[in-house]
Amino acid sequence: MFDVITIGGATRDIIFITEQGRILKTPQDPTCQEMLAFEHGAKIKSKEIYFTLGGGAANLAIGLARLGLEVAACLNLGQDTDGLSIWGNLEKEKVNTALISQRGSLRTAFSFIVIDEKSKEHIIFAYPGVNDNLKIERKKERLGETSWIYLTSLSGQWPDVLSDLGQVVKKNKIKLAFNPGGAQIKKGRPGLEKILKLTTLLVLNKDEAIELVMSGAKKNIQKTPELIKKILTWGPEIVVVTEGAKGATVGQKKNIYQASARPGKRVDTIGAGDAFGSGFLSGLIKNKGEVKQALKYAICNSSQVTKYYGAQEGLLKKKEIKKMINQVKVKIIK
Repeated sequence: MFDVITIGGATRDIIFITEQGRILKTPQDPTCQEMLAFEHGAKIKSKEIYFTLGGGAANLAIGLARLGLEVAACLNLGQDTDGLSIWGNLEKEKVNTALISQRGSLRTAFSFIVIDEKSKEHIIFAYPGVNDNLKIERKKERLGETSWIYLTSLSGQWPDVLSDLGQVVKKNKIKLAFNPGGAQIKKGRPGLEKILKLTTLLVLNKDEAIELVMSGAKKNIQKTPELIKKILTWGPEIVVVTEGAKGATVGQKKNIYQASARPGKRVDTIGAGDAFGSGFLSGLIKNKGEVKQALKYAICNSSQVTKYYGAQEGLLKKKEIKKMINQVKVKIIK
């Protein structure tokens, strides 16, 4: 029996750091308020590049395992060197790999990530590869052997995955954590209505929360507490909205909590959302559903990851996070 099974993708990441980007403010677009731009036709140079591993299901699985939980990852890998590297890394991190499928027809997913050295923000150019072929219909029995499932960004025939997963969650009374990707957010509330009603924990960033609410309520709501209140009426028991360096806000029916990010130098925001998610769920499980303590775990884990390049490098272990959580202050804003 697992504490958590993560479902989603795994990738080989190449990180390209440059000073030549410009941040453009686009306040007229509520779902895309900043853009990273480059001169047309220019040669963009980098003084540093990093080869790392990432992908939502892999990042979350490693984050949860380091914090002391029994974890399995359900994902696809290609029969190539990158796939072997990811598989070996998951085993090294004590993540169960029994639910991983290898497919020879497509290569392992690949991302080229451009980081703006000044702002530390990034854009990702992603090739989904075998991630597009993820299916769980033949894994339903094994997926029932867990207390939680953490579903992250999906590509390909993802509506089929949601349908099959809904059956697993209902049949086995599993708690579901959900961090939807871009394809899911674009479908909005109508495309996610059924799975949201089965969701215990929903994790979004601010832009995603705005876009999701606009799809369902047809309102341009900008205040985070109001976004959370609206989404809570759609079914999730706990809604988290992250805001980068500003921290995060978490809501339940009774209370809304807010915590600022920990101070310190940030070099990279890749993986901060997954680190937040693994920290939050670990804290929730270890503290018997106490949201305030879960938020402290999440802030510590995500703040630490931003000190390193790559999505997995700075993920905390349970002894490390216990020394840090009391440094995080959580306030009730409702």
